[in-house]
Amino acid sequence: MDTRDPAGERSRRQRLGVMLGVSALGLLLTAIACYQAISGPPTYWTRTEVVFLTPSSAANPNSLRTRSEDVIITAGAVAKVINGATPPQKYASPEVNLIGTTTATEAVSISLPDTGGQWAPHFTHQLLVVEAKAPSPERAEQLRDTAIEAIENTLDRMQREAGVASVNDMTAVESPESPVVVEVRPSRMRALAMTGLLGLWMTVVAATTVSRGRPAWLEPPIRAASATT
Repeated sequence: MDTRDPAGERSRRQRLGVMLGVSALGLLLTAIACYQAISGPPTYWTRTEVVFLTPSSAANPNSLRTRSEDVIITAGAVAKVINGATPPQKYASPEVNLIGTTTATEAVSISLPDTGGQWAPHFTHQLLVVEAKAPSPERAEQLRDTAIEAIENTLDRMQREAGVASVNDMTAVESPESPVVVEVRPSRMRALAMTGLLGLWMTVVAATTVSRGRPAWLEPPIRAASATT
């Protein structure tokens, strides 16, 4: 005598079919995500420094060797005028760059190097760091050059408004004169591993959840019983 429950057997087969379907869909989506993770376009990044120099004189014939707190303050003021009143984000190291701090396709940064870490500001360099990132090297160069021009124009305007004689003008010099543009690509192996593991984990969770019982969206709709008169 066959003691198998036809309804139970049918229910198990349905759960198995749904689980296999969910697994196949999860693996497909994981494969697509992995492909997208390793086939993304590169980012182009460039960095340069704009050094603020005091006018040379008989006492200080070499403006490169003259360091003044006033010059550092002026450099910071120029950056604040360009960036606006929003305080810059502080990081543990001044070497942090745009590649690791923003996911925007295009970005420009003009900052006064802060060697004090995250807790206390400490400015010792009379220069501004200019960074730019973009989808193409030409666009990265354009953004960088525009930022340098803004620094020069802002410094000149501030000195004119302060009534500084031209002979006493501070100047802003780019260093190096011809900065390079670097092509940055994500680590394909790392992106593939992280995306694949996350996709497989989500697939296993979804398949396991479905295998425990028939999901609500497979249940037939409940029709309201008609009222009898």
